Amino acid sequence: MAEPGPLYIDFPPDVSQHPASAAFERQVIAAQLTYEFESRLPFYVEARASLPSLIVTEGPYRPLLKEARTLYTFGYYYSCVAMCGITAERIVKDIFVTNIRVMKSGKPGKPSREAEEVLESFGAKQICDFLLASGLLHKNLNKPLKDLAVLRNKYTHARQSAKDEEAARAELEKDARKAIKLLHTTVEGTVAAVKGITDPTYQHPPGPYPEDAA
Repeated sequence: MAEPGPLYIDFPPDVSQHPASAAFERQVIAAQLTYEFESRLPFYVEARASLPSLIVTEGPYRPLLKEARTLYTFGYYYSCVAMCGITAERIVKDIFVTNIRVMKSGKPGKPSREAEEVLESFGAKQICDFLLASGLLHKNLNKPLKDLAVLRNKYTHARQSAKDEEAARAELEKDARKAIKLLHTTVEGTVAAVKGITDPTYQHPPGPYPEDAA
């Protein structure tokens, strides 16, 4: 019989349920989590401080955007890249649903709730292409959205080019930083309430903008 390879063991979540040791085990878990958090606090602070400023209009994407930033802060890079892609897709789909109109009894109107649910099944790529072609998304967002979709697919399927653990971690961190940048470029070109805050390098098309008329 072949020797087993290295094992990963995580007992506390199960052991802590035993009546005889539950209270003590929870104290141990609390101490471990406190130590892990405090030992990495300088890293968390630097990661949080590196995030772009954010002023966005309220919408379903807001908690997703916040979660993507939180995942980056705490170094959960796989999840961060995926959430960046998910958030950008939510923003794009909301723009699509908000702007689409259907003719009914000779009058244009918003699609029904049932129709909106059907629209949710449409592919993000096709929706992006439609919005870009119709001018509802500016052409400057074409590359950021496509690059972010590539990154999301890469980590959704757990594909990394680096082989050894250290190189893979460096690649992952680099890709997470890129995903965060691409997401915030998307925010800057779509739902940013104040332009030039989230991504000052983004080239906005000529106005007027809603805040100019305020």
